[in-house]
Amino acid sequence: MESVLGRLENEISLLPFEQQQWLVERVARRLQTHQIDTDDRERQLAAMAADPEIIAENRAIANEFAITETDGLQPVS
Repeated sequence: MESVLGRLENEISLLPFEQQQWLVERVARRLQTHQIDTDDRERQLAAMAADPEIIAENRAIANEFAITETDGLQPVS
């Protein structure tokens, strides 16, 4: 992968300064958007984890499958 990044860096260095700047700004915006999406996803997951209905549903599922804990199989590690 380093060789790909090295070639890419060399190609970018051949671009005029304005185009290099434009490219860096686009990449930075894309990274910021990705971070915002990740932050939003984490907030949504935290909200779901705190939601009483989801907690109750998870508890019901765990209770439904509790019998499988006595099947005699060893836990997978």
